Amino acid sequence: TGIMKYKGKIFIADDDALIVQMLSRALKNEGYDVQSETAKFKNIANTIESWLPDVVLLDIKLPETDGITILEEMKSRGIACGVLMLTADDSVDVVVKCIKLGAEDYLTKPFNIEKVKIVVGNAIEKQRLKFEVGYLRDVYSACFDRDIIGESSAINRLKTEVETLGASRVSNVFITGESGTGKELFARRLHRIMKENNNKCLPFIAVNCCAVPDSLLESELFGHEKGAFTDARAESKGMFELASGGSILLDEIVDMKLDFQSKLLRVLEQRTVRRIGGHEEIPVDVLVVTTTNKDVAQAVETGNFRRDLYYRLNTFSIHIPPLRERKEDIL
Repeated sequence: TGIMKYKGKIFIADDDALIVQMLSRALKNEGYDVQSETAKFKNIANTIESWLPDVVLLDIKLPETDGITILEEMKSRGIACGVLMLTADDSVDVVVKCIKLGAEDYLTKPFNIEKVKIVVGNAIEKQRLKFEVGYLRDVYSACFDRDIIGESSAINRLKTEVETLGASRVSNVFITGESGTGKELFARRLHRIMKENNNKCLPFIAVNCCAVPDSLLESELFGHEKGAFTDARAESKGMFELASGGSILLDEIVDMKLDFQSKLLRVLEQRTVRRIGGHEEIPVDVLVVTTTNKDVAQAVETGNFRRDLYYRLNTFSIHIPPLRERKEDIL
């Protein structure tokens, strides 16, 4: 039959030795590296952290402790693996609590082995995608998160302003300047300073408002629920949700249509988003950086840009002068 391809590491924590034996055999036959524990659960988070599996199958009812407590400890310690809860009680309250605490999914006893294989495979794939996204973000940052070139008095003053804003954790920053002056570079520098001050890997998401069709912009930024419209086959988080905790860059904000500007204003005021087709207000803690190469004051006067939105976005403003106004930076 040849050598089976290695698929990943699975840890099983359950006090029923027969269940553990059955799951271990089935998952090993699928090519997984499997370890298990059937007796000592009090400090099992240490065992999981040292072996660092891709996915943990964790029984809810255990001697000495319970699976929910172990799940809480794993998440509080940042142990980076997916968790599938094993339970004989599939009541809504128990399932919802586990999912809210960070479990990927749950499996109900007695098990259907084919379903176990599918759920475990999905959880493994999700963990790999998370790793790949993190890796690609690091590569992108190393390759493209370039520093700002220039030592003119204007650029040095802007660098100082950005340092101050990044350290103060402001909520909205408006960056203006002609095309090519480096508005996104300053936005990324602001984000990087904020990330360094928090000592965390924070998301940075850039959206070109004039590149997204008007009909898709609301779904792109705020997300949608399954069935919200014809092609909404699954729920989808918007860019604001994905950027929560970090920064979102709304490039060319003045090109945004007036009817959508009011929706954005509400998000900035409430610091919550509501997905299309949804009813829940989802909190978003995000630095909103907006940019434009147009005369925003003129757009406000002509009625093409909402005055109240402009004041909300313009909490702190940065104007980047063109190179012809700082010729000492040309070389």
